[in-house]
Amino acid sequence: MKRLFLILVPIIIVAAAVTFIIISKQPKPNDLVKEFQNDVAESDVKGLMDLVKVDEGSKWKQADATKIVNYLNKYKSKLNQQVAILNAQATYYDEKSSNKTNYILEKYNTKDASSIGAFYIEEKKGILGKRYALKVRDYNLTINAPKGAVVTVDGQKVNMKNSTSKQLVSVGPTIYSIEGKKNFDFGTVKDNKEVILFDPKNFEETIKLNLSGNAVTVNSQISNTELLVNGDKSKDDISKETNISPIKDGTTLQGVVNFPWGEGKSKVVKIESTSKSKKYDLTPNPIFNEDVKVDIKTAINDYATDRMAARTTKDIKQLKNVSDSVKKSYIEEIQNYDDNNYLKGEALGTRIDFSNVEYKKSSGGKSTLVIPVEFHEKTTNVYEFADSISEEDFNEEILTLSYDKANKNWIIAKDETDYNAEEGNYMSGKEVVQTTF
Repeated sequence: MKRLFLILVPIIIVAAAVTFIIISKQPKPNDLVKEFQNDVAESDVKGLMDLVKVDEGSKWKQADATKIVNYLNKYKSKLNQQVAILNAQATYYDEKSSNKTNYILEKYNTKDASSIGAFYIEEKKGILGKRYALKVRDYNLTINAPKGAVVTVDGQKVNMKNSTSKQLVSVGPTIYSIEGKKNFDFGTVKDNKEVILFDPKNFEETIKLNLSGNAVTVNSQISNTELLVNGDKSKDDISKETNISPIKDGTTLQGVVNFPWGEGKSKVVKIESTSKSKKYDLTPNPIFNEDVKVDIKTAINDYATDRMAARTTKDIKQLKNVSDSVKKSYIEEIQNYDDNNYLKGEALGTRIDFSNVEYKKSSGGKSTLVIPVEFHEKTTNVYEFADSISEEDFNEEILTLSYDKANKNWIIAKDETDYNAEEGNYMSGKEVVQTTF
């Protein structure tokens, strides 16, 4: 028994000594804070990596440590805040700490202070006593981007196939450069973000990549207007309100319609990000060149003289290139004339307002143009049993013209009174054409 005692006593003494040495060599909370400050101040990334303990499953590499050391040396206020947090935690764990007060402890109680900070001090209790470690906080980063976007984090592609969101979990304090890009019909849109994972309280970060680009609204008063982008036809037609995005600066837009009498185009619009307007009218002008204008003017002027000839000669055959409904109205008028009651007169001229032309589709699907026209006439109504009445009239009318594609000419399809002629802007447009016969 005595011999066993003599054997055990030295072993116990040695074990106690080893334990004492191990415990005495364990860093104190204040020592961790000082070493952290020194490593950052000296840009000793390797020293910081050796000092910091990273949990299994957490991601924090030398590249991350390098970014954070550079960040803290650039922004001293962030470094001072982090050191203040560590000092507050050291005070909580070490009652002998000399750092009894700092602004962190004025804001948080000592226990709450241990739950903040990108770097924090952890205490573990074991059979050998308390042990302390400087650790990195785990952050979760969520990246949101549209489907089909290509996203990279520090140049490494992130798999976002068939997803609009990707979460990076358990990453330590770091700075990420995130880029997203997406291809569209009208160009490629890119967005870059720098994400700093160093918030002392919020460990969940979400960023959204804006890959929608600059959007503009285009419209056309003519349905099925084709859209030209930089002179090339796109797959899109323009409805009354169509959003186009993304649009690069310098892109040109134009509306195109294939009329039965030829191709009409709107003015070319050049997109500039500095432009105040984000809405553009791309309605093509149905009277797209001088030849079309001359043809229409000729058809209207011929109608002015022909209808006067038909009425004064009582011969409906004088009225050409008109619809059956227009011809019918003049037949009914001519039937009221005889040798004693008739009309004398002449057509003096017209005014045609080409600045107020409206393109329409008739109920039968024909393409028509609606145009304000003023007819200047001098007439005398001769009566058998009453005095003749002479008048010089300006008749304000709205003509509807349809195009006869087979014969390549215009038909007067409808003739109505213009009840808006009394308004002050009547025949005041820049494209009013006057003809005197």
